[in-house]
Amino acid sequence: MSVIYSSLIFVIATLSILMAGVMIYSSFDGKFDFKIDNPNSAVLISFAGFFVGISLMLINAFSGGSEISFLTELANVMVYIVSGFVMLLLSKFVFDKIVNRNYSVANELENGNKAVGIIDAANFVATGF
Repeated sequence: MSVIYSSLIFVIATLSILMAGVMIYSSFDGKFDFKIDNPNSAVLISFAGFFVGISLMLINAFSGGSEISFLTELANVMVYIVSGFVMLLLSKFVFDKIVNRNYSVANELENGNKAVGIIDAANFVATGF
């Protein structure tokens, strides 16, 4: 298989994964909408952390050694990425429901608490590593 063809497949897979990440984030915290006229900085900070966490996960997935065949390499990358998404969502659940059980992270983000947004983003980035 040519290098251009395999690179194109990986680029399409990466963009699909990033779009899936956006949909997963918006469905996980479904009440947040990204308004252009009145943006919520706390939600945007949290979303940026989620996006950086996904990007770090993708960098780690694609930086591994190459396998014998293209399909084996693609399968390994997809398994790594799916497990990374599960870990991101699991860390979000643990962070929201177990560590911060005294207050609602979602309500604090909705109210624009930037400190909670930064902590939420840091959780995603740390999980992405």
